[in-house]
Amino acid sequence: TLEDEPMLARVTLAALFFGLVWVTPAWAQRSTSSDSVKTVVQIEVRDGSRYMGTILEEGGAVIRLETLSGMVIEIPRSEVESRRTVNGRIQDGRFVPFDPNRTRLFFAPTARSLDQGQAYFADYWIFLGQVAVGATDYLTLSGGALLFPSTWGDFFYVAPKLTLFERNRTSAGLGVFAGFITEDWGDDGIGTFGIMYGVLTHGHPDQAVTVGAGFAYAEGDVANSPALTLGIEKGLSRRTKFISENWLFPSAEIVIYSAGMRFYGSRIAVDVAFAGTSVGGGALPWIGFAYNFGQ
Repeated sequence: TLEDEPMLARVTLAALFFGLVWVTPAWAQRSTSSDSVKTVVQIEVRDGSRYMGTILEEGGAVIRLETLSGMVIEIPRSEVESRRTVNGRIQDGRFVPFDPNRTRLFFAPTARSLDQGQAYFADYWIFLGQVAVGATDYLTLSGGALLFPSTWGDFFYVAPKLTLFERNRTSAGLGVFAGFITEDWGDDGIGTFGIMYGVLTHGHPDQAVTVGAGFAYAEGDVANSPALTLGIEKGLSRRTKFISENWLFPSAEIVIYSAGMRFYGSRIAVDVAFAGTSVGGGALPWIGFAYNFGQ
């Protein structure tokens, strides 16, 4: 029961509650201004100039683009270096792009999916790498491995996620994180562990809450009770966001908590945070970055 848990666990749960209270009023304020959220096209031409707006016509030799200020320009197709879609919000008359790494908290997934053709490379604590790609608009395939040789064995994982629906501000998905260690594990030398989960995200990438539940497994044994996760995202400025990612294991009476900042541009996101557990031992720094590419 809650009374039997360590004091730090109770403090952590209270902090999560107040985090929800902190985020929820912003939903109410923004629920009447959903039209301020836009998906635009960013076109970069050979001289390095970039234009954002809505494509009016692109047949023939030119692309007619209406910019965010309402100006209509014609861009020769032969001068186009690259183009991609960008999601964001109109705020104080300016277009504010959303976090490009919207499909993840620090490490745990949100329910959002990469668009087909989008991809990213991520690195956590320098030694753990990950690659993800949008196979379709609803199926994200990802996996990772240790980037340097390990004295305790090679480790790699795969983590497919299927977004069941993504409407307005709510997304829901199912996924699996399957990890493998190839060193002194069982008869075949391969140890397996992971979690099968469901996840729900409500809100825009600059203001959202993610909740999830999953059953962990190891060497064929599945846990009797689910692990629970709660994530909070709150934009603080045009290029910064507060994130808190937290895990609760009721049967073990353990809470893993984390909180920190994400700094991001149009393609790069950098995370700096601290993580700890309710059983003590102090907080450890969390450092990660992701580079997004593709469409």
